[in-house]
Amino acid sequence: MLWQKTVGMASTLSTFKINFFLIGLLLFGGVSCSSSKQAPPSKGGKIIKRKATPIDSGPSAKAVRTGFQDVTKRLGLDKAKGTHLYAVDWNNDGHTDLVTLPEYYGVPQFFKFQSSNKTFLKVETSPLNLAVRASFLVFADFNKDGLLDMIVGTLNQKTELNRFPLRLFLATKKKGEVQFNEIAGAFPKDIYPTASISLIDVDLDGQLDIFLGNWFDTTKSPPKPTPDRLFLGREKGRKWIDGTILLEGEHEFDSGINVFTNATPSFGSSTCDIDRNGYPDILVASSSGYKNKVWLNLEGSGQRKFVNKAKLMKVDADSEGIYSTTGGGNSFYMLCHDYNSDGIFDLALGELFHSYDPETRDRSSILTGSSFELPPKFIRTEYHKDDGSGTWSQGDRRALWGDFNFDSYPDLVVANSGFPPRSRLIFFEQDETHAYADSASQLGIDIVNPSGVVKFDYNGDGRLDLFSGQVSLRNSSINPHIFVFENQFPYSDKKIIKVTLKGEKANAHGIGASLRLKTSGGEYLRNVEYSYGPLNSQNEEGTWFGLKEGEKPLSIEVRWPILIKSKRNKPYPLRRVYSLKSVKFKRFLNLELKESGKMKKRHF
Repeated sequence: MLWQKTVGMASTLSTFKINFFLIGLLLFGGVSCSSSKQAPPSKGGKIIKRKATPIDSGPSAKAVRTGFQDVTKRLGLDKAKGTHLYAVDWNNDGHTDLVTLPEYYGVPQFFKFQSSNKTFLKVETSPLNLAVRASFLVFADFNKDGLLDMIVGTLNQKTELNRFPLRLFLATKKKGEVQFNEIAGAFPKDIYPTASISLIDVDLDGQLDIFLGNWFDTTKSPPKPTPDRLFLGREKGRKWIDGTILLEGEHEFDSGINVFTNATPSFGSSTCDIDRNGYPDILVASSSGYKNKVWLNLEGSGQRKFVNKAKLMKVDADSEGIYSTTGGGNSFYMLCHDYNSDGIFDLALGELFHSYDPETRDRSSILTGSSFELPPKFIRTEYHKDDGSGTWSQGDRRALWGDFNFDSYPDLVVANSGFPPRSRLIFFEQDETHAYADSASQLGIDIVNPSGVVKFDYNGDGRLDLFSGQVSLRNSSINPHIFVFENQFPYSDKKIIKVTLKGEKANAHGIGASLRLKTSGGEYLRNVEYSYGPLNSQNEEGTWFGLKEGEKPLSIEVRWPILIKSKRNKPYPLRRVYSLKSVKFKRFLNLELKESGKMKKRHF
């Protein structure tokens, strides 16, 4: 599987609808979109029980290249399970730990990193003050007390025992132990089918706001798309109010047909200042053929407003599907990153599709930013993993950008899952021509049915390691467990810089910031975001840059998510430049930056 920047394929779409209930079963119950109920085979009146065909759920072959090594057992995680993973320092000991959700709707499991032997130990006594089940989690220091707090999200479908709104658990530390305590009334009490949330500071006031990407309301007959929501932070990270009115047109209602006309079944959301105006925007991936959205954060009359410009940006659907309401794809994620280092953010778009789908249906794609005009425009390049069988299916459910071989050319990891044994982890490795090729099999990491993949430098050597959960979707003989692939790409003469932002007036993690590293060889643009959908997993905090042989760092420019005032008392986003010309390091430089201009080296 390979694509090149120079290939501008025409996108393709399907105009037929996928049954809402089957989509839900596909994602969470393991039933194919094309499946139908059939009587079990019988002989002489007796039911014949057929076992699922056993498959090797690990990599398809041993690695033939140096790059990653499976260290799961060495880390004590070979018996751990994880549908969603969270690389966070939940116990505030200075080391990134691990939290997992073993099932799609399950009880969080907490593991602490033991620096003495670099292993993970499961905590038998949960730090939660009550029993909690969740569809996904999000961690951040909302009240700026130095401890990571936790949001518990629930998709609120029939398979879940109880229906809940968003729930906030604030962290406290007593006698060296962290506990999470629920804060009643932190969010509006309405219950939504929330599939993803994104943390965003809408007006750059230093408080994190929350975007809710809502899916189908299955309590309706037939199920109907639910409008998305925007909650605005108040009371220093202890309360949020409904600010959905800022999403222009999202709640337009047609009483004649009893539907919200602009609502779509949102399944994955992320944030990025894609139009480079200093304010973070919202990217929304929609399922069941509905159109994707790009909410640009624009100046309104006295307050910010979000306007959906996806159609104008040619991101909502490809050219063949724009004329049909359900002419889009079955989208799981839309993530921004400047993969080709031209100073323009690009997008990775993940889709679910089958070999028997018509050519008009959307395929997963890379949307390459084509100019600096506003709003941005993109060239769409589709890709698919066709094994030649004529019966393949692909479900690109999660992705993450990262320069894993630290050659300055960002790679893309994709969790292609749900159709074993063909659906395997994809590792798109970029070369100097900006072409990508799947190297997962060569590197020995193409596991079956990956889930909740995160990037996480667990041993502090600067190299991004891969943690992946696994699910038994469509093959019950799979014994799913966590995989940890330690990064062993050789340094040679290359170097790595990691940048962690510590907000003072801005939010504690600098979420929504843009970073631009200037070197003797070029410039590299990055977006700061750690948690994104669908059904959020969370990467380790920090932004990584790889430097080619002989490349020297000059400076880092940060556009912080906080406002300052000009001499004319007009507010504008803070820009701060940090010089690196006098900073010396051999292989790995670990920096912490503050908006005041302070910069310090960090150690593992």
